[in-house]
Amino acid sequence: MGGSRVKKRIKQRRGERMLKQIFKKEATLFLIQRYVTKLANTVDKEDFYNTFDRILTSLEEHSVDQNKNAVRVVRKAGKNGHPYVELARLLVQRRLSEIPRRRLVDTFFVPWIMTDKIKLRRMLEEKGFEPPWFFVISPLKYCDLSCPGCYANADRGQVYLGYRLLNRIVSDAKKLGIKFITISGGEPFIYYDKKEGKNIIDFFRANSDMYFQVYTNGTSLIDIELAERELAERVKKGDEKAEAALERIRKAARRNERLYGKENIVPLLAKLGNVAPAISQEGFEKETDRRRGEGMYILISNARKNLTSHGVLHGFSITYTRENADVLTQEKLVDELVNQDVSFGWFFIYIPKGRDPDVNLMPTPEQRVRLRDFVWEMRNKKPIFIGDFWNDGPWVGGCIAGARKYFHIRADGKITPCVFADFSIGHIEEDFYKKGKTLKDVIQHPAFRFIREKQLEIENKCAPCCIIDNPHILREAVEKFGLEPALPGEEEIVKGETAKFLDMYSKQIKTITQKDWEELKNGKLDTENVKLSEVIRNYEKRNKDRVYFEKRVYS
Repeated sequence: MGGSRVKKRIKQRRGERMLKQIFKKEATLFLIQRYVTKLANTVDKEDFYNTFDRILTSLEEHSVDQNKNAVRVVRKAGKNGHPYVELARLLVQRRLSEIPRRRLVDTFFVPWIMTDKIKLRRMLEEKGFEPPWFFVISPLKYCDLSCPGCYANADRGQVYLGYRLLNRIVSDAKKLGIKFITISGGEPFIYYDKKEGKNIIDFFRANSDMYFQVYTNGTSLIDIELAERELAERVKKGDEKAEAALERIRKAARRNERLYGKENIVPLLAKLGNVAPAISQEGFEKETDRRRGEGMYILISNARKNLTSHGVLHGFSITYTRENADVLTQEKLVDELVNQDVSFGWFFIYIPKGRDPDVNLMPTPEQRVRLRDFVWEMRNKKPIFIGDFWNDGPWVGGCIAGARKYFHIRADGKITPCVFADFSIGHIEEDFYKKGKTLKDVIQHPAFRFIREKQLEIENKCAPCCIIDNPHILREAVEKFGLEPALPGEEEIVKGETAKFLDMYSKQIKTITQKDWEELKNGKLDTENVKLSEVIRNYEKRNKDRVYFEKRVYS
């Protein structure tokens, strides 16, 4: 009798704690939305900064300990005109309409800041499990462009994940507390499940409580009416680029009509608010058209105007190569992106894989370091968030593959440790769901746990990658677990001429960045407000703890 009362009381206390957490989250969401709305209603730059300071002053007065210090740091950043505060102003005053603004807060920002770290730690210690913050899904292989060296459609297959399977994967992710998913491809906006009669926007609508970043070539995001107005005169004068762009836009509008019943689908994205497209380009017009096709730069500009006019958050994606390195590290490129109302973006290093891989296109170690220095400088100068997938290792604890922070589910259902490491641990449906397994089993797959353990051996986080900087790790995982290449020619990256090149490259990049790494660890980039050396130490401990508890549970 006494035992049942104790159990009942424990259950009651858990319920009370859960209610408190729900109330705290809802209260936080209400306050943040209220403050964001106040900022959105400001009339000019001065009004925004004054209102921002009043809000932060109030928050500082009611905060304690670390929270008070964090608020003080943000308030000081506002007074000093930090570019990220200016980015916030541009977003709430000019770039985002109401629904995208609210969704950015309640499905992306709040879940991130309200992460229950105590709960996550308890789960790690008791169950040896920690979910990644996000993962990548490629719903289809097919793309309407044929860019040289692209990995996404190297075998030209028109393969796609079924709509029901897509939703099952996302439903599974929600159970693990994952609220953010990146969609890649192929070209996501031409996804269509014929059997179910569903397109990608149907998928986004069905998962309105998730936030999606979508890598896209931009062809489906066009405004045909705007293009006809802006390009008609140029076409009359014989402008071949304008003619090529207009033809592409007309073709895309017809395809949109077939898939979505509308020539312009961006108003649909604005109504949803939980999708942020990142449009791929190669630099300026010359570089973009050379790789993506004539008229593509004009088409991308049209798409960005369309997204901005409907208040949809949008970004960029650029592949950094040996050929365009000088162009991409020019400040005027970032200025152009900001002027096009681009709010975020990612630089990716060219990896010799996919269609016609070429090791001579891979940036030199010196060029890679130049990109890192350029990106880190721009973050302190320009109102745009820029991520560097390879060079941001010190900020995120090193390599994020193998479900440490993310993994990849391909259009054919095969699961890989990284978008750029196409070696499969199995098929999401055949090898997991049909066998009663879930995404948790994917994340805890022995090959992924092996990769996470081997990542601890990577001391220099300025050269963190298990593919190009520490290629022995991927090779060991492939051999130890018999991982099959999921892409034609992928084996070249672990053996053959490409592998030989990466052996040489990895030695060079570690040599050239070792001094930088030592200085970062010792506080070279530390400021009064941001201590990178502490970030590095914290991640080193967290990574070791995760592997320790995983081994304790699973060994």
